[in-house]
Amino acid sequence: MLPASLRWANTIAVVIGLQIAIASLLDFRLALSVDDLESFSDESRFASVHPSPAVQREILLAQRGGMQSAIASIRNWRLGVEALLGAGALAVFVIALRMRLATEGRAELATLLGRVALATAVVRVIDGAQDLVIKRTWASAVGEVLAKHPPTSPDEPNLGVFMEPLAGAQSIGASLMVVSILMGLATYFRSENLRDLLIKTEG
Repeated sequence: MLPASLRWANTIAVVIGLQIAIASLLDFRLALSVDDLESFSDESRFASVHPSPAVQREILLAQRGGMQSAIASIRNWRLGVEALLGAGALAVFVIALRMRLATEGRAELATLLGRVALATAVVRVIDGAQDLVIKRTWASAVGEVLAKHPPTSPDEPNLGVFMEPLAGAQSIGASLMVVSILMGLATYFRSENLRDLLIKTEG
């Protein structure tokens, strides 16, 4: 049976590995079909932003155009990064599961998991930089549309001026959280204390 701290770390590795793998697959598909963004075809999603269907449609087209422009300029790099990130995250998931089920060789698996988590963290930093560019580009385009259509109520703020900063902050915050978790896992699983503990429990 795994020590309590290791069970928690292992569970986190399984969950974060699976989540990143799924997210990278979705981003890979998005970059692959950037010329035909069918998922961005429902303007009613912006009903809470502006009541006018015409403005909602304009916002949708601005978001789609901004996203296409941003992704198209880095499409090949984006596909490569997402493929690497997905492979690394899947490896984290598989190794963590194998480590949970293994009866021996856990010390070696822990070291391998730590190294893979570190490599995945590095790739996630690059992915985060690309994501920041993409989000800021489409948010800027949406912001310009909202700036042309002020709120119907004078008490409501014009969201146009906040779109790009908010999108940038969201992207940076998500990247920092994920990279921090991966770095924490890498440090923990590569530690000599954990290796010694696992060798003793198996011995």
